[in-house]
Amino acid sequence: MAKIKITKVEPDSHAEANGLNVGDFILFANGQAITSRAVFSDLIKSTEVLSAIQIVKANGKSVLIERMVLPLGITVFDASDSELKNGFDYMSFVAVSTTPEIPNREIDYSIDLITAECVYGMNIFSDLFMDLRDVFGGRSATVQKAFQDARTTCINELR
Repeated sequence: MAKIKITKVEPDSHAEANGLNVGDFILFANGQAITSRAVFSDLIKSTEVLSAIQIVKANGKSVLIERMVLPLGITVFDASDSELKNGFDYMSFVAVSTTPEIPNREIDYSIDLITAECVYGMNIFSDLFMDLRDVFGGRSATVQKAFQDARTTCINELR
């Protein structure tokens, strides 16, 4: 699904005042997915104020702008999916939760349970020292680090 990419920002415009820059992508505005330049053009013709604009900065960070007065003072073109994938990190948009509701987010639909597994191997010396920890007690920083790495890997795979 194509989104639009900002190619020009007019000096002293509403867009510049709100931090929009060349290379940013506009994904949503007024609760509507911006799938093409034509959709965006129709939207700005039908309103005087854009609310809740979701953009992705050229550096990959997601930004939500609450309100922008028109005209924006920008030039845009349709961006390809590959350009979007290279332009930002999709994982910044995905909320991972173990609850049926997420504060300040609207759930469009729920999907089935999703899981991920990750097994990290430790070397033989770590295993031997872990056995000593079992005898004498205490925390193993090596094992804790392995569990933290596995959890981070699993969450990223879920996203």
